[in-house]
Amino acid sequence: FDDKFLTCDICQNIYEDPRVLPCGHTFCARCLEKWRKRKNESDFSCPKCRR
Repeated sequence: FDDKFLTCDICQNIYEDPRVLPCGHTFCARCLEKWRKRKNESDFSCPKCRR
């Protein structure tokens, strides 16, 4: 099995506490929280596809 399917696109590590967004992309919960805070948006978009 290829690790790229288990890797967060934000931190590039194996998922830790993974979260799936409505668009289907998956990220670590901590990475998504940091992304949201950095973007300063309450209704943030996917870091990968911007949906």
